[in-house]
Amino acid sequence: YSLIFLIIFLCLAGCWDERQLKNLSAVTLVGADGVVGDMKGYYVYDEISAPQGGTIIIESHGNSALDTRQHAQLKVQQTLDLSILSAFLLTTKSASEDLYEYIDIYYRDPLNPMTARIAVVEGDMKSYLKVAEAWQMEAGEYYKGFFHNLEDNSFIIPYTIQTAGVALTDPDRDLALPYLKIDKNSNKPELGGLALFSERSFHGDIVPAKDSMYVTLLNDTKGTAAVLSYMYEDNSPLSVRILDLNRDVQISKEGITIDLDIKITIDEYPENKLYDEKKRQKIQRYVQAKFDEEFTRVIKDLQKAKSDILGIGGMVRAYENSLYKEPWRETYSTLPIKVTSKVTIIRTGIMF
Repeated sequence: YSLIFLIIFLCLAGCWDERQLKNLSAVTLVGADGVVGDMKGYYVYDEISAPQGGTIIIESHGNSALDTRQHAQLKVQQTLDLSILSAFLLTTKSASEDLYEYIDIYYRDPLNPMTARIAVVEGDMKSYLKVAEAWQMEAGEYYKGFFHNLEDNSFIIPYTIQTAGVALTDPDRDLALPYLKIDKNSNKPELGGLALFSERSFHGDIVPAKDSMYVTLLNDTKGTAAVLSYMYEDNSPLSVRILDLNRDVQISKEGITIDLDIKITIDEYPENKLYDEKKRQKIQRYVQAKFDEEFTRVIKDLQKAKSDILGIGGMVRAYENSLYKEPWRETYSTLPIKVTSKVTIIRTGIMF
């Protein structure tokens, strides 16, 4: 038996599932345009075999996401491999359809990465695929860093293909994906806001970038940093950093109350003199009033778009079922939702 076990162990040590990179085209960025039945697919990879490298964009047509990939395979020397995919971009036309139809194939193949970021883009897809050429870097790596930066600074909710798919299968939660546009001066992608989905589709409703941080805070998905700026008395700049945020959602027959306990530090205030307790309390009340105003406005925008990105439907179904009525998005859009915040200044920086 010892000999048999030895042979088995030697077999297990072999790289029987090895896949040589030289035989593959490692796709790091995928784009989708069109609708099911008439779809375009874009597959971006680096040509490492060429003397000076270069970004290759393969465009194909098909009836579905997998069909377009199969047609793209007809145009390459090596098999397209998506195991290191960094980002998946969709045009507004594609996002207006059932989003799950575009990401279903990523769930069914164990070699596909589920951590790729997903976003909606404005305008021509090719503008977003060629952006890395000017920076002489790999396209997927560019977007990987781009999205991580936005997540770290609390501008977007950190959705991946996996977490987006989970939300799409939840009848009581909607998506808010990054909405990108091309800056006219630099020809680089920039965050235009958050694309609000209702059920599985995007209907054109966007939270502008200047308000996107309020959405991530309401959703309790703050990144490593969250800085908000205002113009205080006498046009004095006032910037605050969110140190900690605790959210408590109260469900009752009268409606929904979202209580936010927020700890902040003062990052910018040229007037100084924050050692004065009265002045500090006055600023604290001002920030709290601004938070209440902005959070309330964002909630109304979400309700108008019938986009339940906070998953309130699931909470209502669990804790006050009498409020839950189908169709839920219609009920949600008219539900009384109140947001209140309690702001506490913890630090004022090294200046007084």
